Amino acid sequence: MPLDMLNILLTMLLASLVGSVDEPSCSLSGACAEHEVEAWEGAMIQTERQELLQHSLRISKLSETNNLAQRYSADQERTHNTASQKRSSALHRLFKRRRTASAKEDPTGPSSGPVNCSAYPMFCNSKVDCATNPLTPEERKTYDKQLATASGKANLRTWCLAYPMYSTSVQKCIVEGDSQGYARATFETQKKLKLLDADAIYCFVAGHCNNTEVTDSTTVEQAEAICDRRYGRERWASIGFKDFMDVLGRALKLGNTHQVPKEWHVTGFGSPVKLARHETDIMAMTACAMGNYRCDVAYCQTNYCNEPSYRARFGNFSWTYFDS
Repeated sequence: MPLDMLNILLTMLLASLVGSVDEPSCSLSGACAEHEVEAWEGAMIQTERQELLQHSLRISKLSETNNLAQRYSADQERTHNTASQKRSSALHRLFKRRRTASAKEDPTGPSSGPVNCSAYPMFCNSKVDCATNPLTPEERKTYDKQLATASGKANLRTWCLAYPMYSTSVQKCIVEGDSQGYARATFETQKKLKLLDADAIYCFVAGHCNNTEVTDSTTVEQAEAICDRRYGRERWASIGFKDFMDVLGRALKLGNTHQVPKEWHVTGFGSPVKLARHETDIMAMTACAMGNYRCDVAYCQTNYCNEPSYRARFGNFSWTYFDS
């Protein structure tokens, strides 16, 4: 599924890692032009990358001296908390702008009503069969806890939960099995929403840019085996729709409250990266369970992973693992 809310969460979490990036002066009056806001966003993300790399190097140098490392971490936590408060209002405006754009692009939400096969023929395809065999209340409750089939296989019928949303995803990835078509169509949609940088962050944090197993000819069954090796069958096959929605709920909470909640225990540099990786893992395992994992990887690798500008800004997120 498209990852708009998750990507906002990742962007805001990773933004919490760094020091101050001055807002454009026009933001005080609320009259910023689009290019001024985008220029500020670009500077913010670039600063995140530089600070993350610098932090990794400093921690490495200090690791041999525990006392110094502890003092450094405490100082950094105080600094990052102050910076996060200063930037929270700016991040909130970014969140609202992204969410408003997303709502305009796809104003409808999931529906449990009858499927309109004329308007959305992909949901009537035999692979998902949402029309002649609609989901029962019992099935919806089951999928809330486990998207995969009872035997632990990818379950294409779970796309009925999203009807009529994500119709392009269903058509290209599920019905046609066209990973590249999915990659191109999704890129154009996200480009209109101005979410390309956010998607790039997801691709690198999720590890999709390090994936050498998925190809354009990868089948759903082969993708299941790849998911087994990356996450373990027991983990991805037990992911439920509630887990997916909880990720989106956390993204909305972060956007609405303007700051990372204390109960998330996000402190210092390591915790936000760990949390971001945790959330992307849930989304990737959801893709495993719904049968579109191979398409997500193709989307990332076609549009972001090998592009010099994205690699230069976000490539380090693929390899950053913190123990603190």
